[in-house]
Amino acid sequence: MKEGRGDGLQGNGPAQLFGRRRGRPPGANHPPIRQGNAVAPEQPGHLVRAEPVRPALQCFGDDSGRLVRPPGDNVSIYVMDGGAKRHVTSPAAMATCGYGWDAVAVLPAGTIAAFPNGPALSGAPCPQAAFANGTLLVGSEGKVWVMQNGQRRWVTDPGAFISCGYHGFEIDRIADSIIAAFPQGANLSGPPCP
Repeated sequence: MKEGRGDGLQGNGPAQLFGRRRGRPPGANHPPIRQGNAVAPEQPGHLVRAEPVRPALQCFGDDSGRLVRPPGDNVSIYVMDGGAKRHVTSPAAMATCGYGWDAVAVLPAGTIAAFPNGPALSGAPCPQAAFANGTLLVGSEGKVWVMQNGQRRWVTDPGAFISCGYHGFEIDRIADSIIAAFPQGANLSGPPCP
């Protein structure tokens, strides 16, 4: 399948895919909450601004379910599956697999070429993203989620974030469609923490 969209996640380019360290937005009149190396969200449960700190695909463990494409117009989209890239053959295959267009990340052509080819993907079964317990995620709305047993749990406030021992640099910014694919569990307001 070819897709001419030139952006990565959330319309801001491929840098939006990777892990983030939270910073203070320009003009903010309040400092981030810090305890040691931990940086907590300024608004309860929300990440205001972030900058990349982790390399591509690192937050996905074995990278299965990650959608990637090289830069440029009219290029193929691939889904990662156990370390191999699989060509997604059509928009219908994207829809059948429940993949969101916002989840397609732009990676350098050389990086994509380095992955071995797997069989083309034209429908189910479809590789899906999976995250280890304790993985911290954030989408465009700024809510910080922690993964536990295949569910996403909202970290409701800075106190919960810090008391769980989480750090801002551990948060991975990913597409809203990936986050929404996981059922929402109980909010996390403090220990015990995954």
